[in-house]
Amino acid sequence: MFRISDLGELGDYFSRLYPFLSSGESVFAGDLLRQLESYWWLFALGILLATPWPRRFYEKYRATPLVWLPLFAVFWLCLYLIATGTGNPFLYARF
Repeated sequence: MFRISDLGELGDYFSRLYPFLSSGESVFAGDLLRQLESYWWLFALGILLATPWPRRFYEKYRATPLVWLPLFAVFWLCLYLIATGTGNPFLYARF
C-alpha cells in the first residue's frame, strides 16, 4: 500500500483486497498453483499437525529427550531471533 504511486494503482489494490466492492477479478488463475509450488510443505505439515497424532506422540514420549530437546532448541532459536531482530514482527519498527 505504501509503494502505490497513483490513484489507479490504489483502486486496483483495493479491488483485489475487497473483491465484493468491484466487478473485477480478485484472484488470478495461477495464484494457487504458484503459491503451492513454494509452500506445499507447509500445507502438508499443517494438515499433519491438525490431526490427533502429534498430541498422542507428545503424551507418550513427553519425558524423553526426543520431545523436550527439539522444544528446547526451538525456544532458544526464537529468543535468538527476537534478540537479533530477525523476522521483526513490527514491520515498520525502524521506519
